[in-house]
Amino acid sequence: MENVKFGLLIGGEQPWVLAKDCVKLTIQAEKDGYDVAWIPDHLVDLDASRADPWSIFGYLSAVTKSISFCTAVTDFQKVHPSKLAQIVGTIDELSNGRVILGIGTGEAMNNTPFGVKWDDVKTRIARFEEYIKVIRLLWSSNIESRVKFNGAHYQLNDAWIDQGVITKPAPPICIAAIGAKRMLKVVGKYANLWFPTFLTADLYREKLNIVHSAAKEAGRNPDDIEPTSLTMPVISSDPKIIDQEFKNLKMFVATLCPFLLEAEGISFPETVVDINYQRMKLEDKVFEELERASEAIPESLIQKVCPIGTVDDVISFLEKSIEAGSKHLVIAPTHGVPEENLKALREKIIPYFKSK
Repeated sequence: MENVKFGLLIGGEQPWVLAKDCVKLTIQAEKDGYDVAWIPDHLVDLDASRADPWSIFGYLSAVTKSISFCTAVTDFQKVHPSKLAQIVGTIDELSNGRVILGIGTGEAMNNTPFGVKWDDVKTRIARFEEYIKVIRLLWSSNIESRVKFNGAHYQLNDAWIDQGVITKPAPPICIAAIGAKRMLKVVGKYANLWFPTFLTADLYREKLNIVHSAAKEAGRNPDDIEPTSLTMPVISSDPKIIDQEFKNLKMFVATLCPFLLEAEGISFPETVVDINYQRMKLEDKVFEELERASEAIPESLIQKVCPIGTVDDVISFLEKSIEAGSKHLVIAPTHGVPEENLKALREKIIPYFKSK
């Protein structure tokens, strides 16, 4: 298990949401043995505001030495691919090759309030595929090697960017895809890393098989794709903390995991507003309906997708994630007592896996 990577998801939830928090935690994460710092790239969200990760990465490039940085994840719709290619290339240069572009198809809450068109799923995924192609073309370009692209959504005509990349052939791209078969096939065709959320071990294997099959169909080696898994541990024996976190985590699963709930045969009561994370609007009624609907989720399901209990419980859970195919364990430490989670991870859990 010495090849398993650890990532730390920071800046996404209280108590750490400010840019300064992200910097402080990433510097400590490097010392604690984490391989990658993951920082969300949202304007708004259910639980907290987010600082701009690309600005943070520029600062971190100067104050860290080995840890890599990945967005969790950038919404492609708000930035033209030429500009994002330049941003990532700049961080790639500043960090000496330590940046990963985490990217996905976004959420309505981060688009429609700002006047950004929110396309139907089929159109959004088609645009997304073109976006990835355009970014990679521009990373390979320069004034002497100009590129062309004539897509349905993006066009390049003898285009290039002066900002090159030092990572060859290009910085890695991590694509977020929870469960939709269409997006999982996009992962197999284009991604260097796959970033899902909240899947049981059996469902993880099923989705990873789709990714691998798509990679083979595209003439790629499936082993060139690094599967990650997001984990929200609650390392505690306090029944009050555990009870509260079961409620919190049920709400996460309720909004993020329609494929998981379908696989488990769980149906929600009808809601007066949409509680699906990609489509929802941030209004008071959403929180009320999300809390009400989440009561349909049994605690036993939460235990399948989130480790709750002792250090040994967390280790056992992470071992099952690795057995299911994960090679990069992304830890979100803010549930329960965040400082205690980080302490247990630093002193016991990461050393356990790094020493095997």
